[in-house]
Amino acid sequence: MKVYKKIIIAIIFAVFIIIAQNKVEAASDFSLNSLDFDAKLNVDGSMDVIETWKIRVHDTTNTLFKTFKIDNSKYSGLSNISVSELINNEEVDFTQNFKWKNHVDTDHFHATTHKGEFEIAWGVNKSSGSHTYIVKYKVNNVVSVHSDCAELYWQFIGKDFEAPASVVTGKITLPTGVEVLDNLRVWGHGQLNGDVRRASNKEVTFNVSPFITGKFLEIRVAILEPGMFSDSIKKDNNTVINKIITEETEWANKANAEREAIANREKYIKYGTIGVSAVVGAIFVFFTIKGIKKLNEIERIEPTEQFEYFRDIPNENESPAEVAFLYYYRKNTSSIAMPRILSATMLDLSLKKYITFEVDNSLPKKEQVTIKLIDDPNAQELRESEKLVLDLFRKIPKDSSVPQFNMKEFEKYAKKHNSSFLNDINKIEKKAKQEQKEAGHYDEKMEEHNNNWKAGGIIIITFLAMVSLFLWMIFTISIFPLVFAVIPGVIYSVICFAIAGKYTGLTQTGLDERVKWEALKKYMEEYSMIEDRDVPAITVWEKYLVYATLFGNAEEVLKQLKVVYPQFSDDEYLRNTSYFYLMSHSSFKDSFVNSVDSAMRSAYQSSVASSSSSSGGGYGGGFSGGGGGRWRRRPVVADVRREKKRI
Repeated sequence: MKVYKKIIIAIIFAVFIIIAQNKVEAASDFSLNSLDFDAKLNVDGSMDVIETWKIRVHDTTNTLFKTFKIDNSKYSGLSNISVSELINNEEVDFTQNFKWKNHVDTDHFHATTHKGEFEIAWGVNKSSGSHTYIVKYKVNNVVSVHSDCAELYWQFIGKDFEAPASVVTGKITLPTGVEVLDNLRVWGHGQLNGDVRRASNKEVTFNVSPFITGKFLEIRVAILEPGMFSDSIKKDNNTVINKIITEETEWANKANAEREAIANREKYIKYGTIGVSAVVGAIFVFFTIKGIKKLNEIERIEPTEQFEYFRDIPNENESPAEVAFLYYYRKNTSSIAMPRILSATMLDLSLKKYITFEVDNSLPKKEQVTIKLIDDPNAQELRESEKLVLDLFRKIPKDSSVPQFNMKEFEKYAKKHNSSFLNDINKIEKKAKQEQKEAGHYDEKMEEHNNNWKAGGIIIITFLAMVSLFLWMIFTISIFPLVFAVIPGVIYSVICFAIAGKYTGLTQTGLDERVKWEALKKYMEEYSMIEDRDVPAITVWEKYLVYATLFGNAEEVLKQLKVVYPQFSDDEYLRNTSYFYLMSHSSFKDSFVNSVDSAMRSAYQSSVASSSSSSGGGYGGGFSGGGGGRWRRRPVVADVRREKKRI
């Protein structure tokens, strides 16, 4: 592999790693689009919670479940639990199981203690797609009523929550509204992009967008009118509001300092990026000026003469593989050209009496055409690329004493001996390339220049994209500071591609011959429509069909023959001309070319398979990083392999 290709792969891999580490998805189980909490506080100190999960389920998920750490000092248990799915705007309730199961049946749920934790689990609809699940429960005695305030301290999402969400929202509603808004204090803990607000004297709202895995989300509410919870049994005579405010102020100051540090860092990065961008942009401008000068100095090789049609075979001494190198150069990959090369070479070897064909219509399609190899000492007179094809054919027969094979055997050989088969294919391609180089039709240095300039343009574009993505994802900086480098960089990349385009890789003689082959292809296809035309001899058409097979237009050429030579519509006549009968025989056209293509795909797939191995004050605002140490609950997901995964 060339160095520039390795560089491009390394850059792309680096971009992939950045994306994989920073844009986390819910590891193939499901995607959490949004999660909403609707919590209502009651006068007895309990809290009714409704969680709405909007998710996209994938095939590997069949059970979702969440757990609550049992802690009697924080709450006294859960009750009134139900799970349902929202279908056509109607809640469809799930059936409750009273025993714990690793995998819960679809449309069922259980709510029970398991391994020291309380778990709610529900069966997921087996059909992939978007679903909305609603989980309801009551948290008993969760509000602590002190002498000077009532306190709710609840962690809605714990650190072990492993499903990133596009947005997490929530609402906490008090039993009644406070008389003075200052008597309602709220704080949020977790991600610094979270926000908690006093929406009214009765309602608290919070949101985090996006929510990142490995973080937690908890809300603390202090109500300086504790009489609101008159029916609570969780009361004490402690005075705690000043302690709460002091604790939260410390966390808020720390969070604000962290936000300021982040803002300063981003400012330094932004201005630093602008400076570096300007320097890099100046460098690109310098190289762009040099590139334009070089572009004007290089003369692109153009064909000496253009042909609409070309009747004569441009070079009868070249093998089909050599002609294919010229014709398909920078047009197609070997996966398209090579089946045609082998097919055309087989026909050419037949014309040269090195192989013969037999057709038996009574056999299955891939066994109807038998290729027989003739041992001829004059084979040394063949072109080297033809010898390699012939050597490949000689390896196929199971019995060397009977040198023949059909296309079914060809496919089996390619798949069974995939490494050596692909090695032989590569040898044929390399030899044809070498032969064209020796003939003065191909300039290796010219191709190297083309590759280097093209790689330069690709590397610059990829590098600029990677840096932009890195700054956006890691530092949340827009692409604007990079415009001083991006615009000149893109312009220089365009110059690089333009320069690469002037290095054709083919020499003047090579390009001139290629134009003739293209004109010959058109001549064969449109022969019957040419008014002033000669009638080539049958033997010339035999040779034409070799190249028609190589160019992939043999079907069209055979149609031309039937127009010009009416006898070619007579099946009996064709039987007496074995070559044309073979060409018009569907078993050869379909079976051989398609079998070669199938054999190559099988060989490539087998080769790849064999090389793989298993293997503050409480007035609302941004969240602080405080809290999180009280207790936590952990939602998790189980997959179809009966092993649980946290989401």
